[in-house]
Amino acid sequence: MAFLCGALAACATFGTETTALEPQNRSLSAGKGRIYVLRQRMWAGTIVLIPVRVDGTEIGQVASGSHLAADRPPGRHMLSVGNESWPVTHEVEVVAGKTYYFVINSKPVVTTYGAVPIVIPMPSPGKPVGKKNIWSGLYLAELEPSAGEEMLAGLKAGARPPPEAVPDRN
Repeated sequence: MAFLCGALAACATFGTETTALEPQNRSLSAGKGRIYVLRQRMWAGTIVLIPVRVDGTEIGQVASGSHLAADRPPGRHMLSVGNESWPVTHEVEVVAGKTYYFVINSKPVVTTYGAVPIVIPMPSPGKPVGKKNIWSGLYLAELEPSAGEEMLAGLKAGARPPPEAVPDRN
C-alpha cells in the first residue's frame, strides 16, 4: 500500500479539482478528433491530480471521478499520463470526426496484514494499451465508444457544479 501511495504521489500533485489547460465542453471542431481521458472515482489516489499530456504538452491534471478532453488533427499523437519521469504512454492514431476514450486505471494494491501479503484488485475497465511503466501505479486502457460514452456520462452526472453555478442562498 505504501508503495502504491508513493507511486501515485510521485506521479501527481495533490488536489480535488481537475484543471484543464485547453477549452472543455465545446463542439468538436471540423477536421479534428477528440481524445477523452477518464478517471473513475476510487479510494486509491483520491487526493492526487494526475497530469495528462498530448504530444508532450500538458492539457491539464485530472482528479478522481473526472475527465479531460483534447481535440487534435488527424495523425499520430502521443498520450501520456503521470509524472514526466515515469510516464505511461500510448500512441493514438486520430481520425477526423472520431472520439477516443481512455481510462486511467490503478494497478492492484499490495499491502500486508501482519506478515501476510494481500493483493487488493482495483476496477480496471477497458483494454490495456500503451507502454507500461513498472515504476508507475497507473496504466491506460481504451474503452469501446459505447462504454466510453457511458462512463463519461456517469462522471458528468456525479460532477460537482463549478463555484459560479452554485445558487446564492441569501
